[in-house]
Amino acid sequence: MSWFRRRYAVTGSDAMIPPCWYRHPVAVEELTALMVSHQSTYTLDEPGSELSAFHVQWLWPTLRDLAERAGYKRCTDCKCSFTAPDIVDDPGGLRKWVSGDIAARH
Repeated sequence: MSWFRRRYAVTGSDAMIPPCWYRHPVAVEELTALMVSHQSTYTLDEPGSELSAFHVQWLWPTLRDLAERAGYKRCTDCKCSFTAPDIVDDPGGLRKWVSGDIAARH
């Protein structure tokens, strides 16, 4: 990650990647996707517009939006503010809610 930060000067608030990025599951997934896309783009037999497209369509928009989606806008170099959300896997509760909602509409 350090090569990436140096190469792209990713330090500002518009496209920040905090030191705790690996604690944020969304950041891990999206940065992994960018890495794979980057590797794929730079290993083409005949590079074309894909090199520019990677930067314009994928890299910068992802980095700009990632801080919000990954939940690290409040993180600092000294403290990670991430708390994993509670995931409720309750299909029975969902069915009951949907049934009640449908009944209320009739």
